Amino acid sequence: MHVADAFATAKSYMLVFVVGYKSKWHMVNHKGIVMMPRKKLPIGVDNFKEIVDGNYYFIDKTLMIKEIIDRQSKVFLLPRPRRFGKSLNMQMLQCFFEKPVARIYNPEGASLSYLFQDKLVWQHEALRELQGKYPVIFLTFKDVKPRTWQECYEKLIDAIISEYSAHRYLLQSDALRDDEKNFYQSILTKKASKNDVESSLKRLSEYLQRHYKANVIILIDEYDAPIHAGYLNNFYNDVADFIRNFFGAALKGNDALAFSVITGILRAAKEGIFSGLNNLAVYSILDEPFADQFGFTQQDVEKFLADYEMSYQLPIVREWYNGYTTCKRDSSGQLIALYNPWSLLNFIDRNGKTGAYWVNTSDNGLIKKQLLHAGSAVQKELELLLTDRVCVERRVSEGLILPGIESNEAAIWSLLIFGGYLTATHIEVDGFYYRCSLKIPNREIKQLYQELLRDIVTAVPGIHFDEVLEALVAGDVELFQELFTQFFVNIASFYDIPVDEAERSYHLFILGMLTPLSKRYHIRSNRESGHGRYDIMLEPYNKELQGIIIEFKKISLVKKELLDVVADHALNQIKEKNYAAELRARGIKNILAYGIAVDGKQVLLKAEFL
Repeated sequence: MHVADAFATAKSYMLVFVVGYKSKWHMVNHKGIVMMPRKKLPIGVDNFKEIVDGNYYFIDKTLMIKEIIDRQSKVFLLPRPRRFGKSLNMQMLQCFFEKPVARIYNPEGASLSYLFQDKLVWQHEALRELQGKYPVIFLTFKDVKPRTWQECYEKLIDAIISEYSAHRYLLQSDALRDDEKNFYQSILTKKASKNDVESSLKRLSEYLQRHYKANVIILIDEYDAPIHAGYLNNFYNDVADFIRNFFGAALKGNDALAFSVITGILRAAKEGIFSGLNNLAVYSILDEPFADQFGFTQQDVEKFLADYEMSYQLPIVREWYNGYTTCKRDSSGQLIALYNPWSLLNFIDRNGKTGAYWVNTSDNGLIKKQLLHAGSAVQKELELLLTDRVCVERRVSEGLILPGIESNEAAIWSLLIFGGYLTATHIEVDGFYYRCSLKIPNREIKQLYQELLRDIVTAVPGIHFDEVLEALVAGDVELFQELFTQFFVNIASFYDIPVDEAERSYHLFILGMLTPLSKRYHIRSNRESGHGRYDIMLEPYNKELQGIIIEFKKISLVKKELLDVVADHALNQIKEKNYAAELRARGIKNILAYGIAVDGKQVLLKAEFL
């Protein structure tokens, strides 16, 4: 077969409208043979019933139901990164367990057993008996992302009212006394006191338990969205107190509770939001239970790609969207690694176009704040992760509390892992901590960091970004000195970084500044070359361009040297330790060295061709 024909056989398809096929799009291969119609992709659809009824493509995670029943915990907290299928799984649990009742997703109040009869869970007879047998309370806080506590409180009440409205039939129930019906009305009309609102979840569960004479399942999706908002907008204590009281009343010592499942991003410390909740079982991405129930496994992805005639794209998909290591092993004994579902759906929808789809799904304010204010040790190791394919060994906190996280290194690494910004390739339990080998999971997340850093530095007014970069690579020392000094002073002032800590963040910010050069240069940081470790190196892909080495020196607190002297020291270190050896070994002949001295917001640089 000719090479061109082989390529066409593997990749070339076109969409046509075929008359007589009930007005559906069909695939026609390169030989003109009509392929079976492909299922719609559920992009932005997290309603389980809608996905099944609408014949969307679905990767079966219904054995999550079996794992919940087998484990028999009272309260499950299952933190996972954004867009890893949390909301869809919670909708699935609701459809499976809830007694038939008229709701928005099921307006007829019909039995939903048909949704599961071709799913994996239906193979287990004992589980079939549980379908449609429980009253269910379903709350989602995913849209509670306000800027003030008052706005947050209003949105939380709205979420509670929505669930109370779904069970409005209780107002006609003989199971409720008149005073309880009055309480119910006070919630619906927003006349309830804050204390009553905090007890509303427990009281609704009691009303449902009495009405149905069956204990209640409570499902809470994205529990920590308002907590993130409180941390970022300075009302954390208010929202944390409310959530603690709200959850505590309903989930601790509640005789009406069958069990509860809670999802979010954070694995919050028990002494924080879940204070006193001794019946809480937490299973994060670092734990074996439920490991393959969120995200797509290798087997899931191989079948997905095959179903859409895209198996040849597997190496690209693995590079861009795989890499979230779990502690669970498959039948061959290999650790299961997960793919980002949202990104894979968009990749297939766009016919194999790669991109950082996960980057744009939500506000990244929390991670931006950590990049800005984390300690120098954290920032330095993030530099290593961003510029080289390396792992860093770190202790990770089992649970975290957001206030003060900037000074708690273990908590910062926890946030990066649970948020999906890093993955752990090796995990050892060490008391209340994990010892992990951490790395950036895939190309998409590396690009995310680059975008975040670029957003940080480009948000600063008064910086003409392209001019700074062009002066750097052109070796225009005088112009680069002027523009770089302006950059450094402005970024420290814009983000209110104290003068005595301004140099703490310069290295990471400069990596962000250099990001647009990544198409022309391979950017490295803190690697060995010659007889030492340079700070930053730019290796041009075109060997005719000049390579660049940058070395920073801070003014000593003990010996306050002149900036001019310190810049000379930085430049001399590049030459004495032969940092240019790596570039010369790669065939780069023209090399420009920058020695940069930093003292608070004062900067001086010198340059020399080697």
